[in-house]
Formats: sequence, C-alpha cells, structure tokens
Amino acid sequence: MTATSLTHSTVVGALTIALVLSACGENPKPAAVPTAVPATTETATATTTAAPPKDDVKIMKEFWETGKIKFYNEMRKGADGKWDRNGLGRAYFSSGLLEREGQYKNGKRIGVWIYFNPEGVETRRENRGDGAMPDAH
Repeated sequence: MTATSLTHSTVVGALTIALVLSACGENPKPAAVPTAVPATTETATATTTAAPPKDDVKIMKEFWETGKIKFYNEMRKGADGKWDRNGLGRAYFSSGLLEREGQYKNGKRIGVWIYFNPEGVETRRENRGDGAMPDAH
C-alpha cells in the first residue's frame, strides 16, 4: 500500500466511524485528519516595501456667482516647492457646461486640450506639447 492510499483510507475510515457514531445518537469529536509533512521545510520570509508617498494634491475650485463651478484645477508642488497647476484643469461656462479640459505641468498647459462651445459640442483639439511653447491663458 502506498503512503497516498494509506492516507486516503485513514481519512475515509475516520469519517466512517464519525458517521456511525452520530447515527447511534452519540456526538463524537471530529476525527483528526492526518496531514502530510514535507521531507524538508523551508522558512518563507516576507519582504515588505514601504508604500510610496501619496501624491500630495490640492483641488482648486472657483465658482460663478450662480454657484456653478467656473474652474477646477489639480494643484501640486512643483520642482521649486511652490503650489501650481499640475494635473487636470477644467473651465466651465456659466451654464455649468464644460468649456475646456486638459493637463497642466508647472502652471503651463501641456498635451491635448479639448474645447467646447456653450452647447457642449467639441469645437477643437489643440496639442500644447510638453509645455515648452508660450502659454496664452
């Protein structure tokens, strides 16, 4: 008989005894199920890395007199340590519809900016590059 079949038959036998005893009205303790012990054991070591620092973001919002949002900008500290527009930037019409949307880097518009008319229809896309070109906002 192999070790595997012996283990299997031991488990089946323990379960059979438990079923017979419970049918007789007795409440036996659960039989211990034999477990295989590996020939060699290795100690697992867990390595943890410190969580990266959270992105320190402030949200700047400005509102129309009606209470509807006018500007939404993500503010982050730049290389100089000062807060500036870095990340998502949006401007809204007084109706509340989106006027333009894009990304800022150190206060300059970068990447693709999307512009909308007062009805909410996209009117143009403008690629501002990496921020090296002069910004006219």
